[in-house]
Amino acid sequence: MPIARNQILITIDGVKDLSEKGIAFRCRYELVGFTDHGKPRYQCIYLCKGEPEAILVSTRITPYGPEARAAVFHHMAGALQTSSRVR
Repeated sequence: MPIARNQILITIDGVKDLSEKGIAFRCRYELVGFTDHGKPRYQCIYLCKGEPEAILVSTRITPYGPEARAAVFHHMAGALQTSSRVR
């Protein structure tokens, strides 16, 4: 049974906004399952001091819900160089 958590949602634009405002954050990846081809699927969780954990979600919404998109190391590129991975 899943563990209940106090979490909010964040998009890539929300992460960029944190970085631009100089707000310190970290992120971690949690294994959530496997694809039909056996590849692991992860959730990216952002952590800001004094805030609930934020789950990265897609900004593209279709009539069937959010569009699944890869976001591999998005927090390490371009304007987001100030973030760090939690190990």
